[in-house]
Amino acid sequence: LYQAGCTHFMAIPVAFTSDHIETLFEIDIEFAEEAHEMGAVFKRSPSFNDMPMFGDALGQIAAEHLSKGELCSDQYALNCMGCVNPAECRSILNPIT
Repeated sequence: LYQAGCTHFMAIPVAFTSDHIETLFEIDIEFAEEAHEMGAVFKRSPSFNDMPMFGDALGQIAAEHLSKGELCSDQYALNCMGCVNPAECRSILNPIT
């Protein structure tokens, strides 16, 4: 992207819901250093961490699943794009039974 003329980059690591060593070191430090060396600007969106709205949303999702007796959402059965092992990548054991 930089070679195509982009000079400002924003990382939004949606899989990381809280700050930890990977976000703090690899993304915030290493990626920022690489961008700086190229003359680009790099930022990362903040993680949810202990935001009350995030905790409330997780609680609501869990409560809905418990009230319906669902082990997981319908989306859990979907495979990742390019999945090479669809028969086993979504195997789940019910911890309750």
